[in-house]
Amino acid sequence: MMQDDRHSMIRVDQAGEYGAARIYAGQLAVLGNRHSAARSIRHMAAQEQRHLDRFNAMAAERGVRPTLLQPFWHVAGFALGAVTAAIGPEAAMACTAAIETEIDQHYGEQLEALGSDDTELSEVIAEFRAEEVEHKAVAYDQLLAIDDSYALRTGVMNVAVVGFYLITFGNTLYFMAQDKSLFKSKEWLTMFDVFFGKYDLARKSVMKFLEYYKPDFHPWDNQNYHLAQPTLAQYEKRAS
Repeated sequence: MMQDDRHSMIRVDQAGEYGAARIYAGQLAVLGNRHSAARSIRHMAAQEQRHLDRFNAMAAERGVRPTLLQPFWHVAGFALGAVTAAIGPEAAMACTAAIETEIDQHYGEQLEALGSDDTELSEVIAEFRAEEVEHKAVAYDQLLAIDDSYALRTGVMNVAVVGFYLITFGNTLYFMAQDKSLFKSKEWLTMFDVFFGKYDLARKSVMKFLEYYKPDFHPWDNQNYHLAQPTLAQYEKRAS
């Protein structure tokens, strides 16, 4: 994979993790400590912040872009989290499960595209993906325990996933403007190739998105918990 393609990946991942961190901040602002779901969200939020910090550092190390953040998207992510939490803890969990499922799929496609071309980036993405896999299943199990309504799951899914992608896209555009690449055709061609061309990440994400409409869907249907277990075990060993 070319360096420009890897830079595009880091740029999108940085924007996505920032969006996720702001969504969790919005949920916690509304839920506080009034529901058991808040404890899970607080744990996930801490991990998302660690992901964002790492991508910020990696972006700076590799000269991808400055890490200034656009105020509008800062507010938009927070608002999405706050709105879903205001509906209730079940909506917050549905939002979390939907977004984490998309991030898991996105990271998996990146790992496949990277192959052995960038060991450092692959290791970072694999570790973070393992935590996202854990997040989506915990959130989904808590959702089912609170309210297993199909209408709730699919309705919140639509709002959460579309909102998350809009926030991620907005953050990406802002980052591109910050490093003066917004009007460079090469940047757009590289992004197009990653999402619609050689790596086809957009179509693959849409196909996984459609799986959410299955009445008996569960995140484990993707059969990838085995990907999370060894990585999480290694992370816990290093942290102890």
